[in-house]
Amino acid sequence: MKVSKLIIVILMLVTTTTRAQKQNITIEDIWKGSKLRAKNIDGLNNMNDGEHYTVLEDDGEHAVINKYNYKTGKKTATLLSSATLHNPINNEEILFDDYLFDAKETKLILTTNRSQIYRHSFDAAYVVVDLSTNKVELLDDVIKQQLPAFNPQSSAIAYVQKNNLFVKKIGANTAQQITFDGKRNNIINGTTDWVYEEEFGFDRAFYWSNDGKKIAYFKFDESEVKEFNMTMFNGLYPADNKFKYPKAGEKNSVVTIHIFDIEKGTTIKVNIDAAQYEYIPRIAWHQSGTLMVSTLNRAQNKLDIYTVDATNGKANKWYTRTDEKYIDISEGQENFFYPTTDGKNVILLSDEDGYIHLYNYDYATGAKSLITKGNFDVKKLHGIDEKNKLIYYSSTEVHPSEDHTYVIDFNGANKRQITSKQGANTVSFSANYAYFICTNSAFGVPYNVALYETKTGKTVRVLEDNATLLSTIKTINTSPVEMIIVKATDGTLLNGYMVKPTNFDANKKYPVFQTYYGGPGKAEVESEWGGANYWWHQFLAQKGYIVVCVDNRGTPNRGNAFKKATYKNLGKLEVEDQIEVAKYLGTLPYVDKTRIACMGWSFGGYLTSLCMTKGSAYFKAGIAVAPVTNWRYYDSIYTERFLLTPQDNAKGYDDNSPINFTDSLKGAYLLVHGSADDNVHVQNSMEMSAALVKSNKPFDQMIYTNKAHGISGENTRLHLYTKMFDFLQKNL
Repeated sequence: MKVSKLIIVILMLVTTTTRAQKQNITIEDIWKGSKLRAKNIDGLNNMNDGEHYTVLEDDGEHAVINKYNYKTGKKTATLLSSATLHNPINNEEILFDDYLFDAKETKLILTTNRSQIYRHSFDAAYVVVDLSTNKVELLDDVIKQQLPAFNPQSSAIAYVQKNNLFVKKIGANTAQQITFDGKRNNIINGTTDWVYEEEFGFDRAFYWSNDGKKIAYFKFDESEVKEFNMTMFNGLYPADNKFKYPKAGEKNSVVTIHIFDIEKGTTIKVNIDAAQYEYIPRIAWHQSGTLMVSTLNRAQNKLDIYTVDATNGKANKWYTRTDEKYIDISEGQENFFYPTTDGKNVILLSDEDGYIHLYNYDYATGAKSLITKGNFDVKKLHGIDEKNKLIYYSSTEVHPSEDHTYVIDFNGANKRQITSKQGANTVSFSANYAYFICTNSAFGVPYNVALYETKTGKTVRVLEDNATLLSTIKTINTSPVEMIIVKATDGTLLNGYMVKPTNFDANKKYPVFQTYYGGPGKAEVESEWGGANYWWHQFLAQKGYIVVCVDNRGTPNRGNAFKKATYKNLGKLEVEDQIEVAKYLGTLPYVDKTRIACMGWSFGGYLTSLCMTKGSAYFKAGIAVAPVTNWRYYDSIYTERFLLTPQDNAKGYDDNSPINFTDSLKGAYLLVHGSADDNVHVQNSMEMSAALVKSNKPFDQMIYTNKAHGISGENTRLHLYTKMFDFLQKNL
């Protein structure tokens, strides 16, 4: 068949016109408004019957908790609406943003009027509601509380208030005070100090026994810990916010475990010799009524687990493990040892064979067996089905950039992958494991939330498909995220991705925006919806930049050899790898190797500061946001895990601290920090600034007043990203 030239021309014009109709985005689109934001499902709770779940929703006027049937997807009831809840003190509607069921699902704790304490912790005015009567009860009508938790019998609630622990029976007018020595910046009961919250990843530090007769709790004596002073600029005279922050090599809190007997009103101390440990990262009640307590030495390379007699506090060592480098138990796990409810087994996560795997321990004998095997890391234990002797977990077995969920027998047999969509899969199971809700996303693909049958993998229904955002994406000039591999100096293959300009022409040369985090505990090259970062990279691609991100050695998801390669020498291999990335990019025919910029936040800001100094020959410009510039300024638990103390490894601290290499700076350098950063203190940037001035080096600096580590709120992100883009335009 002959096709006329006229038809060909028309088709070309239509194609060109369709392409031209696609829109570019602005920084305002990313940080102002909601058209580019993906929807997810908040406040989802699996109910005890295994057939229903609840979701916190907004009906247009009020907060509501709706109950849904797994199989049909139909709403079966509205369990609660803020329209029917009124404060007994002032009769105002109770506005809540979170909820917690009791074990019997007859009562709720509602979170209202929360106030931030540190990065993760907060206090709030908690409200208790009886679902059968809608009766409202305040835990306290004057002072806010932290971390309320029902006892297993649903008859009482324990909570923390002003560093002391309390128990209040449902319906009682007054609470029973358990501890009396709590005092800010001195003694903490039932919750954690700053460094435990940040580095061991928990702030609830009390636990009901299974019979509800006892509470085990942490006591932190931080009286000898030095204070950090953070100035808040909120009035005529700025206020000083002082809090205890143990820096590398300095004194930590003295941490002990105590057990309170509800009926007797007595407290005993767990008898573990303080000389045998520095940290207590996790505790858990065993079905037998004993308490299991884990301890770490200061170097974090020796882990012990004790069983404790809850009647007298006597402790016996049950498990010991050592590592030639460090034992990392901080990576997103609620716990790393899980006693089964039948009292026979303890399921434990450990990386002792070179990868993080699941082990099954016989509680009585200590005999262990490896459940999962292979060159991959288990990322999370989702649940233990004791009736059927099955364990549900997620891992990196498909690829380090992906997250998939599996089910496996207690003995390691019959492993089956139960998530199939490419990318990241976050799952939540029904109580009987018959169903699971999976939130899937990938590079450039927003969240798809769906309900599945666990046994068959069949999709029951889709809860959220982000159809509106997907339609919007089709109207925008976007560039695909392409996976790349770069070889490190020792031959190790590094995973990365590249986003080319939307109008890419292989015959042209483009500037590069090289971004990373690069530190322990966090990989950036993960196939998931990137949210604002995805759009930031697309914005840069529309402006003619190539965006590249590569995970260097020292990052997770690839086993110990990769993750722990940076031990005792943070910064050295990481910078070498990022330099290798820049060198590799410089060999590509479409890259202008004289115009490579680097950017990172937090640990990434630390790497940027090193790339711009020790790697100054390869980078024309760098943006360091909230960077560590000297590991002596950072906290004890994180820093010493990888570097030991400054007293034991001064060379490891000094050889890769950016403040020691400012003489080498050549390119344009932007230094950004929030003045109220309680995590990476603004001291880091101030000392870096002083060192740069001493070296007589020009640089740009931006301090965001009263902003924390995330540097957000109001127009802050819009201002920051506008400033970063202007910096790139000017200097690249």
